[in-house]
Amino acid sequence: MIAEELINNLNGQRQVGYAQTGDPELGLLRYLPGTWQNSDRFADRGWNMIALPFSDTSVAIGDPRDYRVLANQYNETLLLKEADKGVPKRGVIRDIDANLEQTIIALDYEQIIRRSCSADKPKSGKAKEREQVAIHHEPGLWLHILDHHQSGVNIARLGTVSHGNSLLALGTAEEFGENPDIVIPETNLFPFSTATQVPLDQDPLDRYLEPCSGFVASDNTFFPDELELRNLHGLLQSSTPGNIKGGVKYSVSTAVSTGDIVNIPFIVDQAVAVQMDATFWIYELEETDVHNQAVMVMQYLQVVMLDFSDRFNGNGKIRWPHVSLNTLVRTSSSASERQEVMRSTIQSKV
Repeated sequence: MIAEELINNLNGQRQVGYAQTGDPELGLLRYLPGTWQNSDRFADRGWNMIALPFSDTSVAIGDPRDYRVLANQYNETLLLKEADKGVPKRGVIRDIDANLEQTIIALDYEQIIRRSCSADKPKSGKAKEREQVAIHHEPGLWLHILDHHQSGVNIARLGTVSHGNSLLALGTAEEFGENPDIVIPETNLFPFSTATQVPLDQDPLDRYLEPCSGFVASDNTFFPDELELRNLHGLLQSSTPGNIKGGVKYSVSTAVSTGDIVNIPFIVDQAVAVQMDATFWIYELEETDVHNQAVMVMQYLQVVMLDFSDRFNGNGKIRWPHVSLNTLVRTSSSASERQEVMRSTIQSKV
């Protein structure tokens, strides 16, 4: 259903209620409703990597290497349940003294991530080989902007993270058909200078990047299948299904148009989040589940840039990519089942 038809069908009436998977009135968001999890063949497919400010007591006082590298393997529950159709945005066209209205469809989400395995260097004592602990909780909204597009934007994502960040990312949604050419972009997790924008992945690693060495090439014992910091996008490539019937790609960035991230003062002082870029692919597969519904798979690659630490040579700060990626399957499209799944997920993390 095209945007003009959606607006006409709404007839100026705002509707709020449980979102139904495949509902054409959700437009480009219709693939999202449901419960998405790392279940069955997709267990433990979530990975992320982050550098964190850290004072290593094993080195000399005043050593500028003031961070640790933390890698997590995780499982996730992503719930998308409530739809708000026909959200009006009102304005005027002053030159011709006319009213102007933009129509938006909103879909809420709640994301909970629980770490199953982690490793860090230098060792902090906080990373565990095997554990089940919550590391991320994020409620937010996906928006489908139906008309009066600006800068080519037709979707947006609003998220609030309990660490003390809020984001507005804007971008585009594009549908694709059978057997699409899915391109997972190369992802280099090495930090880079804010002055040069060039990844600092010298080989051999210089003294400042020594904490990264535990996750590179022959020294890596955490990431599987000979993958390492320079090519973690391979974790998604190896999980991409081959029997895709169709789907949609969502691409959003806080660097687009009026997008941004705002942070509480502690984060600004210590490791400020300055930009987020994320791509989600949702696939409808040519197979059915136990309920005779099409199997739906979601993949995402998200990079948040963190600014902290000055370079040894004083040439600006180092920018650290915080990369998260996962492959999930839709485990339920029922509203009541979605409520129960999230209730049990929240209770089990306490």
